[in-house]
Amino acid sequence: MSHTRKLFVAFALLFAATTIQNIYAQTIKDGVLTIKKGATEIKSREYYNNKNVTNVSIPSSVTKIGDFAFCNCYNLIEVEIPSSVKTIGNSAFQNSKIEKIDLSNNLTDIGKNAFPTQTVLRVKRNTFADKWAKSNGYYLCGVLADLNYYTKDRTKQITEDFTRILCDYDSYLNWTSYQFKVQEPLKIEDVDGEIVLTSFMLEPCENVTVTKSGKTILSKKTIQPLTRTVLSKAEDAAKPEDFKVTSDDELYKKLTSLGNVLDWTVTFNGDYFRKTESGNKGVPYLKMLPVFCREWIATICNHAYVIASKEYEDYCLDCVEKKWLVTDEWQTKFLSKEDMRRLLQKARKHTFKLGRCDGGGLGTVGGEGLWLLDSWFCNLGKSGGAFYHEFSHNMGYNHDDGNMCNQEVSNGYGEKSWQLMGAKILKQLFEAGKLPYTDVKIFNSDLFSYDALKTPDPAENVIKNGVLYVSKDVPAIGNAEYANNRLISKVVFSSSVEVILPNAFWQSYISELEIPSTVKKIGSGAFESTALTSTVVIPDGVQEIGTCAFMNTRIPKIVVPASVTKFGEMITDKKVVWVVERGTPAYEYAVKNNYQIEVPGETPEEAAASIVKEKAEPGPKNTWKSGDFPMNDVRMYWDFSEFLDGEGRYVVSFTTTSGSNRLWLTDAIFIADGKLLEQFPETKATRSIDYIIYVPAGTKKLEFYALAHTNRGTNSNGTIVVEKW
Repeated sequence: MSHTRKLFVAFALLFAATTIQNIYAQTIKDGVLTIKKGATEIKSREYYNNKNVTNVSIPSSVTKIGDFAFCNCYNLIEVEIPSSVKTIGNSAFQNSKIEKIDLSNNLTDIGKNAFPTQTVLRVKRNTFADKWAKSNGYYLCGVLADLNYYTKDRTKQITEDFTRILCDYDSYLNWTSYQFKVQEPLKIEDVDGEIVLTSFMLEPCENVTVTKSGKTILSKKTIQPLTRTVLSKAEDAAKPEDFKVTSDDELYKKLTSLGNVLDWTVTFNGDYFRKTESGNKGVPYLKMLPVFCREWIATICNHAYVIASKEYEDYCLDCVEKKWLVTDEWQTKFLSKEDMRRLLQKARKHTFKLGRCDGGGLGTVGGEGLWLLDSWFCNLGKSGGAFYHEFSHNMGYNHDDGNMCNQEVSNGYGEKSWQLMGAKILKQLFEAGKLPYTDVKIFNSDLFSYDALKTPDPAENVIKNGVLYVSKDVPAIGNAEYANNRLISKVVFSSSVEVILPNAFWQSYISELEIPSTVKKIGSGAFESTALTSTVVIPDGVQEIGTCAFMNTRIPKIVVPASVTKFGEMITDKKVVWVVERGTPAYEYAVKNNYQIEVPGETPEEAAASIVKEKAEPGPKNTWKSGDFPMNDVRMYWDFSEFLDGEGRYVVSFTTTSGSNRLWLTDAIFIADGKLLEQFPETKATRSIDYIIYVPAGTKKLEFYALAHTNRGTNSNGTIVVEKW
C-alpha cells in the first residue's frame, strides 16, 4: 500500500472514531443538549456558535467546561452545572441568554467573563464561587439562607442590614424555636428583648412598610427571604403589638389572603437526634435539620393554599354528594355535607410540628405531629397523597375509618379516598402555577447543601460505671430521655449540647453536675427530684431556666449568671440560696420570688449601701390599709428616728390584722446614721413580723429598708410598732 493511501486510511479511521465519539458524547432534541454519561470534559469551543441549543444537561461525570465551550450560543437559556465540575473556562457561556445559574460549592477555577452580563449567579456563602463573584465585578443583590445572589447591575445591590435564619448550620436552639403562621409570613416578634421583623417567605417581599403607633419605621423596603430585621432595640421597651406591617407584594398578598379562611401555625420537630424507632414498624423517626425545615416551609405553604382554596372545598362537597366518602370499615356510614363543612373548618385551623421519617409517613392521631419521607416533602407539587394521609390522622381518623385516610379499601372507595382529593387539587394548582411556590429548584439543596443532607447521626450516648457520656454532635438531651434512670450518678456532656429539654433527668440518681458553657436553655423539670447535693453553677451563656428545673433536690446554693434572662416558676426550693449579681435579671427574679440572696464578694456594708441606693417608696407610718402594699415586691423605706430613746434593744413589729392578707418582708436592713446596723435577708411572712435590733448610743437616725408585698390580694391592713425593750 502506498504512503498516500496509508495516510488516507488513517485519516478516515480518525474521522470515523471522532464521529462515533461525538455521537456518544451528545444528543440534541428539541433544543435540549444532553451530554452523555461518562464524558469528563466539554472541550474548548465544542459548542461555539451553536444556534440550536436552548437547554443543556450535563452529567455528573464532567469535571471541566473549556474556554468558549458555549460561547455565542445565542438561544441558550438554561443550564444545570453539576457539583462534579471544578473548572469553568474563559467566556464559557458568553453571549447566551441564561438569566440565572447555580454554581456549586466544589468549583475551584472560573475563567474571565465566563458568564453573560445579564446572568444572576447563585452561590453558597464563603465558597470559591462566592469569592470569585465578589472579585469579578458582581454585586450582592439577594440572599436565601446560605445562598448569595450576584448581579453585574450595581443598581440592584443590597446592603446586608439583617441576619439570616435557617442556614445549614443554624443552631439547634434557634431552629427549634422558630414558629410562624402560614398566613402571616412576615412576623413581628420579640427576640431577646429586640423587636424584629422575621421573614418566613422564600422570595423577596417588596414594598414593605412597618409603622409603630402611626410612625413609619420602614418604608417601601424589600425584605429578603428567611431574614430578621431589627425594628426596635431592647432599651426602647417596645412590644410586637405596637407595630403593623403592610405590603403590596404579590406573594405576600397570596399568603396573607389565606387568613380569611385558614389559621395554620408551624413549628419544627427537634425531638430526635438520630434514627429512632417510632412504634410503627419500618417507619423510624429521623433527625431534623435546617435544610429540611426550609423545604417544609415551601411544602406546607402549598398545602395550606390547597386546603384554603375554593377548588378544594367544592371538590370535597361534590364528592360527598356523590357518596364517595365513608367513615367506617363496613362502608355503611357516608359523610354528609354538614360533616364535611365541620371537617374543613377543623382542617383550616391547625398547629403542625413537622419532622421527617424513613420508609413512609407518620401522623399523630388528633395531634400536631406530622413526619414524612424526605423525598415526599422536598418535592413540590408531587407525592401530595402522603401529606394528606398523615394530615387525616391529625384530623382524628384511623386506618379503619373507611376511606377518610385509607386508599387501600375495597369496592372502589380506595381511589375516592379523602387523602387523594387533596393530592388531586394540589397537582391541578401546581400545574396551573397558582400555588405560592412552584420552583422545584427553589433551594437546589442537592447541589448547595449536600454535606448537610448527608450529615451522619451522632453515636449513641454511653453509660459506664454510673457515668453518662453524651456523644459528640448531640445538640440536646431529649425530653424525659433519662427520667427515672437509676444507673446515672454523673453526666459528662459533650460541647455540642445546647439544650437540656424538659424532664431530661427527672427523678434520676444524678448526684454530680457540671453544665457546659455551650448550654443555652435548661428545660422545665430537667433536674427535678434528682440526688444533687452540691452547689449548682449555671455557666455564663445560659439564657433560660424552666419551671421546677432544680426543685426537690438537696442543693444548698445555685449560682446564676447575668446571661439568664428567662425564668420559669419555682426553679428551686425556697431554702436554696441564690448567688447572683445585684441588678441582674437573676437578682430581680430571686427577690421577686422570695429566695435568700447572696451577692458574691459583697460585704454586708456594701450590700446595705446598694440597697440604700435603690429607688425606694416611703412606707406607711404606724398603720397600713388596703392598697398600701402591692402584690409584687417593691423596695420600701421607713424612717424610725422619732422612736429612738437612747442606747438599747428595740423591737420593730409589723402586725397584720386578723382576717386580712398577710404582709411579706424580704431582704430587710436597718441603717443607723448611714451605717449598716442589722441585716435580715430571709423572708418573713408570719402574722406578726418582729425584728429585734440593738441601737448604739448616740444614734440620731434609724432607717429601715425592705422588699414588701402582700399575698392573695392587696386587701391588707395592720399596725407598725417600734418599742424599746
